Amino acid sequence: PFWSYLVFLQNIFQALNERFGPLWLGVTWSLAIEEQFYLLLPWLIRRLDHRKVIVTVICAILYAPLVRYLLSVSGNSYYGPYVLLPSRADALGWGVLLAAAYRNEAARTWIERHRGSLKGAACLFGCGVAIQAKYGQFTYTFGLTVIAIFYALVLGLTVIQPGRLLKTVFGNGLLRRVGTVSYFVYIFHQALLFLLFRFIMHRQEPMIDNVPSALVTVLSLVTVFGFSAVSWRFLEKPLIRRAHAKYVYSPG
Repeated sequence: PFWSYLVFLQNIFQALNERFGPLWLGVTWSLAIEEQFYLLLPWLIRRLDHRKVIVTVICAILYAPLVRYLLSVSGNSYYGPYVLLPSRADALGWGVLLAAAYRNEAARTWIERHRGSLKGAACLFGCGVAIQAKYGQFTYTFGLTVIAIFYALVLGLTVIQPGRLLKTVFGNGLLRRVGTVSYFVYIFHQALLFLLFRFIMHRQEPMIDNVPSALVTVLSLVTVFGFSAVSWRFLEKPLIRRAHAKYVYSPG
């Protein structure tokens, strides 16, 4: 239902009905997870001490693959494991642990001392991600945990004393500019792609099978980045600047 998008509950209906709904709004399942997480985590942090928060997050990381497995064996093998907050709590949980480690001197020191082992682990889990890209039968049970751990390792190595390679890759100016406007691109890329194929190619779904369809795809890419630059300049950046001016983070 339309009202579910206004209150960020569309992912629950997508899981129950096992469909994404309107294609141009299908990607918003992740926004629903984010908003539910943004409401839940501050409430936990305000009511629990640091140790209990960490224990709660670790429990969420451990039970997420179990939730996905139970959903899968119950018959909801894709939508439930993919779009529900409890099913994706491991990825979010790793983010919370990494944020806590970044603010803890002892944890940062441990990461710096064990960078070699962590790089090896990142390569190992990266191979796991690559294997799932080829053989994805376990992706929506335990595979998503492998993906979450891989990205947590990469992010941790990047933000805490990164080496020359990581600085070169993730400090790349073009990549950073793409990241700046990525929110708009993520939300609207699919809608613009479908619209251009509908009006120019007279197709119900986009597909590259000849030169004109390839050109329309490129046009869609250029269009979405053009609109994203406008959105960042006149909407997102002013809102972020205003928020930073009004609210100051304090680790205390």
